[in-house]
Amino acid sequence: MKQLPDTIQELLELAIADAEVIAKDPRYKLNMGEWHLYNDESQQCEVCIAGAVIARTLKADIKDFLLPADYDDDTRMKLRALDSLWRGVLPYCFSYISIPSSMRVRDPIKTCKRVLAWLKANNINPIFPCSSTT
Repeated sequence: MKQLPDTIQELLELAIADAEVIAKDPRYKLNMGEWHLYNDESQQCEVCIAGAVIARTLKADIKDFLLPADYDDDTRMKLRALDSLWRGVLPYCFSYISIPSSMRVRDPIKTCKRVLAWLKANNINPIFPCSSTT
């Protein structure tokens, strides 16, 4: 299985790239309420930002129902971190960093781009697993 990046910035860059490709693929639908779930009715796989990483980078079969719990501890932690980041919130383990609430907008890809830009502008790039290194 492919290893996901160890820094928040690289992880977000990967997720944004995967989500942008997924958003253009008619076989997929961005749905921030699902991780990776194939919908027989629409014949689309519904994925969140982390689900886009599951689909593209982790190369999941489109018809598989997958959750972070289906992966090793490192991957699970990073997928859950992405779930927090699209909301404009850092994962609990990085709670010493405060992201401005103005980062959050309705579009999850746009939110991720704003969070990434803010992290870069403030030279914040913690390393997993949950270190205080910036």
